[in-house]
Amino acid sequence: MILNIMNLIIDISNQPVLILKKGKKIIDKHSWPGLYKLDETLLIEIDKFLKKNKVGLKDIKEIKLNEANVATK
Repeated sequence: MILNIMNLIIDISNQPVLILKKGKKIIDKHSWPGLYKLDETLLIEIDKFLKKNKVGLKDIKEIKLNEANVATK
């Protein structure tokens, strides 16, 4: 388990991207296709991403959302 506080950034300005940061340093990134199925995939992808990096929710200090004009179908 990582003891340092991390930030999770969810960027949906284009293709969905998860970014894990410690301070200003990017620890890892993960993207997947499926902006229009985001409601079906986001929680699953966050869970896999955090497990891969051995990060628990208690290690996340802040969650930020970056979004642009997202069209919906």
